[in-house]
Amino acid sequence: MTASFRIDSEGGQELERKLGRVVRAFEGLEPLMAGIGVYLEGSAQQRFQDQKGPDGRRWKPSQRALRDGGKTLIQSHLLEQSITSAATGRRVEVGTNRVYAGVHQFGFSGTVTVGAHTRTRRSSTLPGGLTYAVQSFERQMNMPARPFLGVSSEDETEIGLLIDEFLMDAFGATAPD
Repeated sequence: MTASFRIDSEGGQELERKLGRVVRAFEGLEPLMAGIGVYLEGSAQQRFQDQKGPDGRRWKPSQRALRDGGKTLIQSHLLEQSITSAATGRRVEVGTNRVYAGVHQFGFSGTVTVGAHTRTRRSSTLPGGLTYAVQSFERQMNMPARPFLGVSSEDETEIGLLIDEFLMDAFGATAPD
């Protein structure tokens, strides 16, 4: 999609300056995207404290939280603290590098192989005569989804305010009282 417009004015230097700021602002959206990313990081981290997803639904408590007390998904805080964002001039991504995050975000039901990638016991001998055995087993797993990444309706409102602020800065305007 392509859009174009033309404005002709006489002695409209202030208008030209404002339009110049808008053009520069839209060429460099990275600060806006970075701000949105920081906001969404905090929003996702808050979900661990609130124990609910972006849709507002409460997470099903984990067996550990029920058994030992405390909150679901925050025994060590590693997942919560791993949430980061990366911004460019066109997009922002919010996520985590924890490999198990997807299981918590989307849930999982099925069989998991724990241990070696084979189902049989395997022995090996190292130089010097040391012998070790590797054994695997399968475990049935039913992990409910506990989404922590996403955009809630509150997030949409806040992102809209960040965009408004960015545009006001681009135009050199101030916020209404």
